[in-house]
Amino acid sequence: MAEPACPATTGMTVIRNRWIPLMFFVSACGSVTAPGSAPNDFSSGSFGMNIVASNTCTSLADAGRDRTWNVGLEMTGSSVMGYVQGWSDAATVITQVTLLGTANGRMLTLAGSIFETIAGCDQALCYRAEGSLAATQTGNVLTGTFNGTVGYGTTSCTATDHKVTLTRR
Repeated sequence: MAEPACPATTGMTVIRNRWIPLMFFVSACGSVTAPGSAPNDFSSGSFGMNIVASNTCTSLADAGRDRTWNVGLEMTGSSVMGYVQGWSDAATVITQVTLLGTANGRMLTLAGSIFETIAGCDQALCYRAEGSLAATQTGNVLTGTFNGTVGYGTTSCTATDHKVTLTRR
């Protein structure tokens, strides 16, 4: 029989001269991860999601160039669904998030839309983002690109290089 790749070792400890044996096992392989540390692969959770419009979107209003929301991402198998958990802009009246996609290791792909009603904006759905994103996780942050249309008011911009960041909360 072959030796195991990671043989366990045993030890005995004496406690206060009572000779109570304690047995413990130590693996020679693997590592210990501190509680609360970032997962290596994507997993479900609460995230701050930020979309920054492409540099080519010069006609887009400043308020529509950089938007942030709190989203929940739930993974079942490799499928991922996103939903709104709140927003950080006091002028936001309501937000609708509809995102569906997949996760594979550190990679996340989602497609769908985000719509916002914003106080002081004439359009009922003042901000909108429609398209797909691809992001890679490093620690607690996923960064990537959003390919699609972002709009604010009556102006919109379609690009393949809007920036997207999801930060685990």
